[in-house]
Amino acid sequence: MGYNDRNSQGRQPNRNAARPPRQVTARPLPANYVDEAERVIRSLYDERNKISTNKIRNLLSLVSEIYNRENLRTADTISEESASGLIALRIRMVYEAGRDDAVKLFLERAQLLEYIKGLGDSRAKLMDFAHYMEALVGLQQGGRYSGAGISEHPAFCPRQQRKNAPGRREQPSAGCACFRQ
Repeated sequence: MGYNDRNSQGRQPNRNAARPPRQVTARPLPANYVDEAERVIRSLYDERNKISTNKIRNLLSLVSEIYNRENLRTADTISEESASGLIALRIRMVYEAGRDDAVKLFLERAQLLEYIKGLGDSRAKLMDFAHYMEALVGLQQGGRYSGAGISEHPAFCPRQQRKNAPGRREQPSAGCACFRQ
């Protein structure tokens, strides 16, 4: 092998060449998708494997584009443009999962590819899926998971204020971890 184990064009060999891609089977989104989102985010926080805010928000923006397009329509089925947007969304998710192990774990735990495949052409299912994505982002954005979907350090917490607005301090509430210390 040559310098740095690269071939003559300077590319690294494909580590996943021998493994075929995982089969994705369609699954219906559960009716209690907010509870499911909570379970997913809790499991990711338990393992300390957190997807970056930027990555999850980029995925949400792709879903939101499709949601906004379909929100204006009244038909029971999604448009051809939205159907091709869902295909592009699946491709983007697989691409991001290949680049980052945290995204891969997030997609597997949240079962996003399975749920997208299970949408079919139903507009109502697409709307529920968009709300599921919003729930995932909202719970992930909340900071450290405290069991109720609320950050341990809300915006009025002195620890948060030191980061956000130095010099402006208020008393922490009883729900804040700083108050109990």
